[in-house]
Amino acid sequence: MGVPLQQILNFLRTWAPEADAESFDNVGLLIGDEKSAIERCILCLDYTEEVLQFALKHKAQLVIMHHPIWFYQRKRLTTHDWTGALLLKTIRQGIHLYAMHTNLDKALPGVNSAIGQRLQLQQTRFIDEEQRIGLWGYLSQPMEKDSFLKWVSQQLKTPFLRYSGNKRRIVSVAVCGGSGSFLLEKVKTLAIDAYITSDIRYHTFFEAQNLLLIDAGHYETEQWVIALLQKQLASQFKNVVFLPVPFSTNPVNYWYGG
Repeated sequence: MGVPLQQILNFLRTWAPEADAESFDNVGLLIGDEKSAIERCILCLDYTEEVLQFALKHKAQLVIMHHPIWFYQRKRLTTHDWTGALLLKTIRQGIHLYAMHTNLDKALPGVNSAIGQRLQLQQTRFIDEEQRIGLWGYLSQPMEKDSFLKWVSQQLKTPFLRYSGNKRRIVSVAVCGGSGSFLLEKVKTLAIDAYITSDIRYHTFFEAQNLLLIDAGHYETEQWVIALLQKQLASQFKNVVFLPVPFSTNPVNYWYGG
C-alpha cells in the first residue's frame, strides 16, 4: 500500500528542517506531488541517469538525494543540457525528487555524525555550536600520524588522501563532509590534532599549523549518509522499501601511474 509522500516529507522536515539549509542551497521537494503514494524509494548521494534507471528497474516512486541536481534558478527546461534532459525524463516517468543537503549537514544525526561513527569518534560536538556545522571528538586511543592516515583511508574506503602538517600524535579529530575549508580557522582555535574534509585548495594546505589537515575527497566523506538515511527512514515507515544505490555516483576518477 505504501504511504503518502506527505508523511515522509513531514518526517524529513522535522529531522532536517529545510529552513536550516544555506541560502545558496536548493533543498526540499524538487519534483513531485505530496499527495502521491510511495511504496519504493531510492537513496543516493547524487542523482544521475544511472540512478534514474535503477529507480525505474525497481519501480520506485521517490528518490531522496543529498546533492540537489541543480542549485541555481533555471529559466528553461530543455534537453540542451544534461540536467534538463534528466529532469524531463524524470518528470515523464512520474518520479519524485527530494534533496537534503546543507540542512542534513547541520542535523543530528547527520552527515558529519555519520563520518564520526566511521572513525569511532567519542564525546562528539559541533565545531561551530551556533551554526551547528562540522563535528569533532576524540579517538578511543592516540594514534601516530602514519597509523592514523591508514585508519582514515580504511574507514572512509579511499586509497587517496591529500594532507599537510607535521602533527605526529593524533587524539582529537574534526570532520566536515564535503567542502569544509571555511571551518579551518575555527578548528585551529579548538586545538584539534587532525581535520578531515575535502576540496582543499593548494594554498590552504600551507595553513595547517600544529594540525594534520586531510583532504579525503568530497564523495568519500559524504557517502556514509546514505546508510544513515536508510536506517532513519526504514525505522519510521515499515510499508515503504528504501533502497540505497549499490554503485558509486562519484564523478571523480583517479589514475595511478606505475
